[in-house]
Amino acid sequence: MFDNICKFLAETYSTNIASWLLWEQPLANFLELTGMLPFAILVNESNREYLLQDIAHKIDEIPDLNTRKTIGAATYVLAGLVLDKGIGQLKRDR
Repeated sequence: MFDNICKFLAETYSTNIASWLLWEQPLANFLELTGMLPFAILVNESNREYLLQDIAHKIDEIPDLNTRKTIGAATYVLAGLVLDKGIGQLKRDR
């Protein structure tokens, strides 16, 4: 599903429009599906630092180690786009 959404956005909208569409979505849409967790940080939220902590907790609950690492890495990259340096540190000990 995640790949289909990305493909649809890339083929249908320019980068600016796709970003805007993500920005306007309710946060709950991104927190419900594991594959959408990295995009949650791009939602228009006033306290992104707190949101990143919430996302990190949800990532920690992912049972599969490979999936957890992949989602964590994607979240780290996207968080770097919208957060100050140093804030987007997701520690992965597993």
